[in-house]
Amino acid sequence: GRRTEGNTEFFSLQVPSPDHRYLIPKGSITVDGISLTVNAFADRADPPGSLVELAIIPHTLEVTTLGEREPGDSVHLELDLVGKYVDRFREVDGARGEVVHG
Repeated sequence: GRRTEGNTEFFSLQVPSPDHRYLIPKGSITVDGISLTVNAFADRADPPGSLVELAIIPHTLEVTTLGEREPGDSVHLELDLVGKYVDRFREVDGARGEVVHG
């Protein structure tokens, strides 16, 4: 969805499970190559994942393709890289130093 408050546009995006676990309040999210900050999010059961709210200032709308986006458009998302590294390190079995997949 999309709504306006004053000079700010608010976009709502559905981040599917299991990727939604990389969301953190005020953390980074990249939408179609545009780095943004998560304004707020709420985990949902149906559909599984999280509903994310992004606050977009007028300058960002003018100089990126976000101003052309309509509700329901598909976008490319990239989530917090640090969270992905933490997950990867947790996969390592400390006792044997072997990587555990699964």
